[in-house]
Amino acid sequence: MEKTLEGVFNEYMLWHEWERQSRPATIRWHKMNMRVFNKYLRQWLEITTPTLKDFNEANIRQFLIDRLKSGVAPRTNLTNWQAFKAFSKFLLRREYIKKDPMFNVSRPQVEKRLPDALDEKQVKELMRYMMSRRKPRYRIAYLRDLALIGVFVFAGLRRSEALSLKVKDVDLSNNTIRLAHTKTRRQEAVPICSTLKQLLEDYLQVRLALKRETDNLFVDSNRSGQDKRRGDGSFGTRGLQLLFGELNNNLNFGKRLRPHLLRRSFATMLLRKGLNIVDVSRLLRHSDISVTVKSYIGYDEGELLKSLEKFHPLSLKF
Repeated sequence: MEKTLEGVFNEYMLWHEWERQSRPATIRWHKMNMRVFNKYLRQWLEITTPTLKDFNEANIRQFLIDRLKSGVAPRTNLTNWQAFKAFSKFLLRREYIKKDPMFNVSRPQVEKRLPDALDEKQVKELMRYMMSRRKPRYRIAYLRDLALIGVFVFAGLRRSEALSLKVKDVDLSNNTIRLAHTKTRRQEAVPICSTLKQLLEDYLQVRLALKRETDNLFVDSNRSGQDKRRGDGSFGTRGLQLLFGELNNNLNFGKRLRPHLLRRSFATMLLRKGLNIVDVSRLLRHSDISVTVKSYIGYDEGELLKSLEKFHPLSLKF
C-alpha cells in the first residue's frame, strides 16, 4: 500500500523532534510549509488523499509557479523550496524514494537585500525612549522592558533565548548570562557589559520579590502578555509583540523594529567600533563565521567612504 504523504511527513516531524532535536520554531516552520503544499494538492490538483508519489518534480514545480502567479512574495516561495529540499533529503536517507524530486527544481531567485540595522545614534534614541517612557502601572513592567531591550542591544540575544532565560541563568558576580537553550543547543556563557548588568540588577530586585509559578527571568506583570501555552505568568511572544508595537508606533527609524534587528545592530555597532569579525561571530554564537558575514553585517556608503579614506595606503592629501 502506498504511503500517504501526511503519514510520512508525521514521521519526518518525529525525526526532527526526537532524533535531530530541532527547536519548536523549526518544527512549526516545516509544518507550515508542508501544510500549504498538502492543501494545494487537495484543492487545486483535486487529489483526495495525497500519497508519497504525489511529492514529485512536476507537482512541486507547478506549485511554486502557481504560488508566484497568485501574488506570493518570491522570498516566501524560496522558503517553500527550502522546506521541500530538506524533506527530500529525509526521504532519500530513509530510502522511501530513489530519485530526488528536487534535483531539477531550481532555487527561486530573490532580490538580495543588504542586512538592515540601527546605527549608534538610533540605538541611543531607543534607549533614551525606554528610560523616559511613561512608566506602566506596574513598576516591574517598566524595569522588565528595559532589561529585555537591553539583552537584545547589549548582548545580541535571539528572541527565543531571551524569552527562555531563567533567573538562575543571570550571573551578575561573573558578568555573564548562561544560555542553555541556544539555537545550536550548546550551553554557552554570554558576557554582559556594565550597562546591561545595571539594568538586570534593577529588574532582579523586583523580580525576585514577585511570586510567580515560573522561574523564567522575564514575567508578565498583569498576565496580558504572558505565554498562554504555559499559563504560568512567563512573559511570552504576545507580550513582546505588544512592546515592539509600541516602539514602532513611537519611534520613526524608517525600519520596523524587532528583536532580530536589535541583534544585528549589536553586531554592526561592534564592527564599526573596530572589533574584529571573529570576536563578533563568537559573541553572536555563530557556528560558522560566514553566517556573520552574510546575514548580519550591513554597511552604508558613508561608512565605506570613511573606511576608504582612513585605510587606503594611497589616500593621501598632497
